[in-house]
Amino acid sequence: MASDAEQQAAEAETTAAFDAARDAGASGQDVAISRILPDAGRWAACARHVLQLDLGDDPEKASALAYSDFGGGEGDWPVLSGYGTLIADMAQSLNIRLATPVYDIAEDGARVRVQTPAGDLRAKAVVVTVSTNVLSSGAIRFAPGPAADMAQMVTHLPCGAFEKVAYTVTHLPEALGDRQHLTVDPGDGAPAIDFKLMKGAPPMIVSTIAGTPARALMAMPRTGRIAFVRDRLCLALGSDVAKTITGAACTNWLHDPLILGCYSHATPGYGQTRRDMIAADTGRIGFAGEAFSPGHQATAHGAYLSGRHVAARLTGLISA
Repeated sequence: MASDAEQQAAEAETTAAFDAARDAGASGQDVAISRILPDAGRWAACARHVLQLDLGDDPEKASALAYSDFGGGEGDWPVLSGYGTLIADMAQSLNIRLATPVYDIAEDGARVRVQTPAGDLRAKAVVVTVSTNVLSSGAIRFAPGPAADMAQMVTHLPCGAFEKVAYTVTHLPEALGDRQHLTVDPGDGAPAIDFKLMKGAPPMIVSTIAGTPARALMAMPRTGRIAFVRDRLCLALGSDVAKTITGAACTNWLHDPLILGCYSHATPGYGQTRRDMIAADTGRIGFAGEAFSPGHQATAHGAYLSGRHVAARLTGLISA
């Protein structure tokens, strides 16, 4: 276990990495974040790991210019009932149709036609909110025009990889006291992994991993993922912690056809693209989501605010 002084040093180097990325972007440097990072020395793996979690990918693949657009906030606010519950409650009054994939969207005069296996839908306007990876995959067809151009533009804002492996345990390790967070760095060049320690009934230990390490993790079978992360936890806390595990679960966002990754980031050289996407006029077919948020990309609230903005624009368009 790292001493207090070592933890402070690791936090300082991680903060320096984030500051360097923001400063470079603010000065107009549309380059890979990895190119402007200071040498974090012993704490390089920890700093890289936290950057990967924030970016959803490796710093070699993300633009400093685009990253500096992020407006930040007051930190993470946990939703005790679960984020899924919050979003489901917000959608209670909506006419939601499940198991109805959309495969073609086209403007048809003053209407928009949406094709699904269950038949066509027609509306005065449509808001498309799928991830950028789904949008660029061609799963939804668009007629030549601004909407099709948008589907090409988002290839420069791909979704990265961010996955979790969670364990229910009989009790949280006493050695950690009241800590809520643990980063395990093997120190042998292998990637670091985060663990969130969550009190509750039952208590849980949730690991997070992003970027290339997440892709490598998802190449394993489910049992292999669970064992790999469990072994990393035991490396820090001893083998007895494995005896407290009562259940395990894994995410699969990278391979889920409705998501195909996590949140978006702009690739180096395309730091302006998000701004151009938000400003683009795509007629009665609007686009929203975290990738279309000017200052809160990669967040659920950014997606929500983006949707409100686009809905307001389309309402003005169809009522004019």
